[in-house]
Amino acid sequence: MKKLFFTLLLVFIVSISFSQNLKKELDSLMFKSVNEGQLHGCVTYVQQRDKVLHFESYGFKNIEQNKKMENDVIFRIASMTKIITAAGALKLYEEGKFLLDEPVKKYIPQFNNLKVMQNIGTDSCKIVNLERDITIRDLFRHTAGFGSGGENDTIGNLYNKLDSAKTSEDFLNTISQIPLRNQPGSKWEYSCSNKILGFLIEKIINKTLHDYLTESFFVPLGMTNTGFYVAKKNIDKLSCSYIYDEGKLKLEDNPMTSEYLKVPTIYNGGGGIVSTAKDLANFYNMILHYGTFNGKQILKAQTVELLISNQIGEIKDRGIPDLTNILSKYRSFSVAGYGFGVGIHTEKNSGKTQSIYWAGSYNTYFLIDYDKQLITIFLTQITPFMHLDIMNKFGQIVNKNVH
Repeated sequence: MKKLFFTLLLVFIVSISFSQNLKKELDSLMFKSVNEGQLHGCVTYVQQRDKVLHFESYGFKNIEQNKKMENDVIFRIASMTKIITAAGALKLYEEGKFLLDEPVKKYIPQFNNLKVMQNIGTDSCKIVNLERDITIRDLFRHTAGFGSGGENDTIGNLYNKLDSAKTSEDFLNTISQIPLRNQPGSKWEYSCSNKILGFLIEKIINKTLHDYLTESFFVPLGMTNTGFYVAKKNIDKLSCSYIYDEGKLKLEDNPMTSEYLKVPTIYNGGGGIVSTAKDLANFYNMILHYGTFNGKQILKAQTVELLISNQIGEIKDRGIPDLTNILSKYRSFSVAGYGFGVGIHTEKNSGKTQSIYWAGSYNTYFLIDYDKQLITIFLTQITPFMHLDIMNKFGQIVNKNVH
């Protein structure tokens, strides 16, 4: 009995020591970044085994008005939207509303006559027919053949037309006239497919993506500050966004005039959500616990397993690096692949999911580590992406101090 007592006491002391070191090192990094004008402010969150080890805010949400960052500040989470949209679609899947390998054109008729451009940027460039239809599975895992719009080539330039789309139908009508970059299923390439997945959800349930996700996740998970726009009463909670240019922070989006104050005409399931650290922690806890939150089953365990398992193992051709730069210093092994809305780390031999992660263009980032029962969240509002390696530095400190 005494041995057990002293063992537990030792574990408690070591845990307190690691927690203190974690705070000390994160405080040092974040305060230094703010004081040197590299970071306007941020919120950091670390939870292990259902215990919050660290939840702090640093700097300012509005430098110009000297408004301090707070833990409940609302952030534009950009691409971190993807896992939420994917989870929403999978909820419909578990209800039998569609099959993963059904052709998307069954629900989106604009995709009946898609074409593919071969040998982009060469003299042998030509447009050909699809070898097979795009499936719903392809939308989930970025293998549909679409691009993201940032490519500096013929198709990338054509994607500029999508910026003027005012409705989902406008978007679908336009993108269906642009050739695919790749044959469906042949290549993993980061794309706008999660946005299209959001439109697919709307067609299946005849509701807006915002209303559906609110009913499915935001209300039952207590995500009271999450959605595709910011309520007027919460204007002061929305952080300014900044661009770091020529060594200085420059205001990019002011909450008082932000587009996020308006109800959008297009709900972007690939990058349109705003949220807070606590709201996101609730969602990630549900994913960490295989669909359960506060004793309530939000998603089936098998559905979460589908969400977090590698879906591109057989696909060797990948258009961009697997975003390993985000966590290359956090893990000693490479990313195995991509699931439904998330990047996947697996064990070297067994292929078991060790952790999932993703990041957003404003340098927002999350990690769910199943081995360590760990959730980490880093939220700021700065471009360009990978600003001064701040996400990696955050991940390194957490990895060093949480075991």
